[in-house]
Amino acid sequence: MAQFLSLPLATCSAVAFYLLLLSLVFPPVRSSVQRCLFARADENYLMGFDTIRGLAMLSIALGHGFWFDQPAFNSTAAMWPWLQYTAKGVGVFCVLSGFLIYRSVLQSRNLVDVGKYFVRRFFRIYPVYFIGIVLALLFSQYSNGGGIDFPYLLSDVFMVTTFAPATKYANPVCWSLYGEVLFYLALPPVMYLFRKRMLMFSTIALAVLVFFDNPSRVIGLWRYFLIGIMASELSRESKKRAVNYLLMFSGLTMILVDFRGPAFDWASQIGWGCVHPALDTLGLGIGTGLVLTALPHLTGPGKMLDFMPLRLLGTISYSVFIVHMFFILANFPCIGLANKPLLAMAATLPPGGYSPWFLPGVMVPGMLFWGLVCFLFIEYPGIQLGRRLCKGDRSSRSTAGAGPAPPAVPALEALSTGVR
Repeated sequence: MAQFLSLPLATCSAVAFYLLLLSLVFPPVRSSVQRCLFARADENYLMGFDTIRGLAMLSIALGHGFWFDQPAFNSTAAMWPWLQYTAKGVGVFCVLSGFLIYRSVLQSRNLVDVGKYFVRRFFRIYPVYFIGIVLALLFSQYSNGGGIDFPYLLSDVFMVTTFAPATKYANPVCWSLYGEVLFYLALPPVMYLFRKRMLMFSTIALAVLVFFDNPSRVIGLWRYFLIGIMASELSRESKKRAVNYLLMFSGLTMILVDFRGPAFDWASQIGWGCVHPALDTLGLGIGTGLVLTALPHLTGPGKMLDFMPLRLLGTISYSVFIVHMFFILANFPCIGLANKPLLAMAATLPPGGYSPWFLPGVMVPGMLFWGLVCFLFIEYPGIQLGRRLCKGDRSSRSTAGAGPAPPAVPALEALSTGVR
């Protein structure tokens, strides 16, 4: 009982999230949630993609809950050794971004469409990102010892790190978001230059990155974006059911094997790139790419993955991604600066420490609750504003999978996060 009382915010937030899940058993509530969160999907919606995004987000949230709170949840890591490999969720996000954002840009027919693509991306990403800045300010993350470090604050406001990776930033999870933003900016001109040769371009670019590989996580991001583009292109041509089941099984096997740790990084062991300290392996990217290539054509697995609570996780994943670090800081203020944690944790632990189930059963559901709040009040209104500004835009819709790109799907553009 002491452990629950020691973190009242986490406990109350988790209870609120569980009550929300329990309320879904009532048809009126379930119907309201579907109308509110999933109303944008139509017949071209890619079933299962939200769940994959949600699982990737859970992986990241679990990992940060463990790493930033050490030694509070070492008992969880002892029970689940793979917890130390959860940073791999970032790679899954980036392959998803490559797959979905490529299809969004593919619908652009002229400069007006490209302009609307940038408007939608801005209102999809920046409002929640700005809330992260506000939270960082409230949690004194921009302190210079005697006040606010305004150049530091303005650097975050204008996303300077997108173009100057060495620049510091307050929210440590945003390192991959800046890479995503650069990918959003670079993709339209690259697609204009290579047009119908994007599969060839992506394959050659990936080979170059593997050949000139280095341990930088930024390099890992771009490998994953390229794999997502390749998967999107291959998926449009992949029509045989048996082949798609084989691709999915192979991809899932590769992902599960990769999560067993560095000893199973087969690509670096045979000389395909170097060993990445954060375990951003080539095998993870290829495995995820195979799954995404096949999934749009497999109705059965898609429906299984589209189970509402799991789909809900994917829908709110970007908001959770941005705010979960501040939830950790609110529960463990002794961490201090998120980018320079004090880690004076041991003296604050309750007698006997925390149960192995406290991190996944209380901390993470608490993160999800506040992510849902952020989605409802910040992210979703921002998405709607972007859509209204681009009203009537054909390119605001996405494709479902096989064959040439059909008219756009707002759900994919609205829900695709990439981060993360």
